[in-house]
Amino acid sequence: MKRPTKRPLQRPLQAEGDDLKDLREVLSNVIDRNLILEQRLVERAREESELPFEVTASTLAEALRKVEAAMEEAAEGGTRFGVSELQVSFKGFVNRKEGTFVLQLPRKENLPPPELLSTVTMNMVKMPVASPSASDTLALALEGMQAAFGQWERSVGREEAQSVAAYATHLLSTRDAWREKDWVGTTKPLNEALRRFVAALKRKGPPRLPSELSKTANDLRTMVEALQGFESLAAGDSLRFASAVEQVNEALHRLIRG
Repeated sequence: MKRPTKRPLQRPLQAEGDDLKDLREVLSNVIDRNLILEQRLVERAREESELPFEVTASTLAEALRKVEAAMEEAAEGGTRFGVSELQVSFKGFVNRKEGTFVLQLPRKENLPPPELLSTVTMNMVKMPVASPSASDTLALALEGMQAAFGQWERSVGREEAQSVAAYATHLLSTRDAWREKDWVGTTKPLNEALRRFVAALKRKGPPRLPSELSKTANDLRTMVEALQGFESLAAGDSLRFASAVEQVNEALHRLIRG
């Protein structure tokens, strides 16, 4: 009697084939993700090695300030030294990115031939700070007077305060003439408006200024009296007049704060 021949099992082999296929797909996805990650890391490293020219210049300026501060501290009252000029050169790739130029520094592990690199040289020169002109200083003082008297909200002296602000505005409107050597601007109307404002604060009848503000009002009167010597304003008087105006502004601010 002939025994029946056993056929090989097909389903388990087919199952193993499907598993291998799935494994290959998983490995392929992992490899693709690793490649993408490596590309991103390379791109990130490249971006970190890129230095915009503006950032490089500001970093050098900050370093120069720190060096001078350290040198001044080391002097301790003795001979002082300073750095008037600083020259720094970089070698790398110069690229244009987002409307500006960037310097890409080469990495140690992948140094290119020197002839392929560009040289960027930056010169940092210490420049003296320009002082504001007399006309600019006076303009700032008068603008401060506009703002200070415009903030006066008490009923006592309100009309007089508005008059002071108006005359300060008038002097500002003639600012272009301040640069003329032969120009003489009158300050008498402004002085008169300030005098009326101080007189209103000392008024006995209602409305009256609170008694606790009397000393501050007297300080303001003293500052206003210092302005009375300026009947007219010549070119050489601008700084002195501006200083007197600023003192009036400060006294008024103290009065407003109470």
